[in-house]
Amino acid sequence: MNKKLLISSNIQKIKEYSRINSDIWENAHHFLYDKRYSNSEVIHYVVMGINPGEPGREVTAYPRVNELLEETSEYDYLADDTKSKPATKWRNSCRRACGTLDIALTEAFFWSSKGVKELNERWDRKTHWDFCVKMNKELIEIHNPKAVIFSGISHLKEIALHYGLEPIGEIIPNEKGHRLIAPFKDHHGRPWIFVKHFSARPSKFEIEKIKNYIGAECWKS
Repeated sequence: MNKKLLISSNIQKIKEYSRINSDIWENAHHFLYDKRYSNSEVIHYVVMGINPGEPGREVTAYPRVNELLEETSEYDYLADDTKSKPATKWRNSCRRACGTLDIALTEAFFWSSKGVKELNERWDRKTHWDFCVKMNKELIEIHNPKAVIFSGISHLKEIALHYGLEPIGEIIPNEKGHRLIAPFKDHHGRPWIFVKHFSARPSKFEIEKIKNYIGAECWKS
């Protein structure tokens, strides 16, 4: 089976899983898995966050009818929307940090909420965690990227535990001494680079430091 069919099969599995789990079906606006910014067949980086945001404008402008909306390589409800400031900022941050738009976006928890607080209020995410980990591991194997870039360094321990990651270097601070970059690897030796969350307004200096680190370290893969 080719890459496109494998990913399509996984997207269908996520849709089916969403339908049969009432807590997801009743609370989520959309899910995100293998969202793309380019048509390239070669994905250089998989960029992962904790879960998709759910800004009020998107919920109002794109109400759910029968199905959950989706941000995937098959259909992205925001693909032609230039007015969504959060989506535009995220795209720009990915491009600046990775130096390319040949990336695939996914989330550690696929279904949307307005933030981590609401995520934890809506769901016991541990209930659905194993399913997300399995789907994400398959996506990473399908794309075989140079690295996985995780936006949200505060989730480092949780993600490292579930994905079997181990540190491969020192944590790199920003100019104020706060954590900016943390390098890990999975059991294949693939780099996982945890960085300051893109929504936490990283400075130009921080983005440049992240970009230079990613460019220098994704090398050896």
